[in-house]
Amino acid sequence: MRSARVMLVAIGSVLMGLGAGTARAITDDDVVKAIEKGQQWLIGRQGGDGAWPEKNWHETNKQIGHTEIALFTLVYTGVSVNHDAITKGVQATLNRGELGYTYATSMRCMALAHLQKKLLGEKRDAIRKALQADALWLCNAQGKHGDWNYTTLGGAGPYDPNTASSGRYDPNAAVSGRL
Repeated sequence: MRSARVMLVAIGSVLMGLGAGTARAITDDDVVKAIEKGQQWLIGRQGGDGAWPEKNWHETNKQIGHTEIALFTLVYTGVSVNHDAITKGVQATLNRGELGYTYATSMRCMALAHLQKKLLGEKRDAIRKALQADALWLCNAQGKHGDWNYTTLGGAGPYDPNTASSGRYDPNAAVSGRL
């Protein structure tokens, strides 16, 4: 037993020593450059229709949220509301109407909530109208035990623990549902 501990300490010491002197502190400039690189990567993958490619993980043809999370990411990381990618992304997600998925709807809520603070006039009004509709959908989709699943529990029949989120809140839906 003692020899196993000694061996683990020796291996750990060697491994920690291998990295000594090679690491450097990450600067604020490094972080800004990484964010900008990520923004450009996302913008480069946006389709001509303003949407981002979707990978359907379930047996569905519905859009499950890739456009909404990409839009939220760009908006949250400071891409201008007047940038072409944001304008096209907003139009693409609004053209989808009711998304029918908790994750996609909550991500759209967060993107629109962040955007609406930066817009004026008719654009802001359209964003707020969509945001209110999505927040209402999330409230109605909530199960009677206070949880969500991927689609809807509200009015969907009896509580089914196999499809519910095991009593845990989807944090995105919880935040968006309170707007």
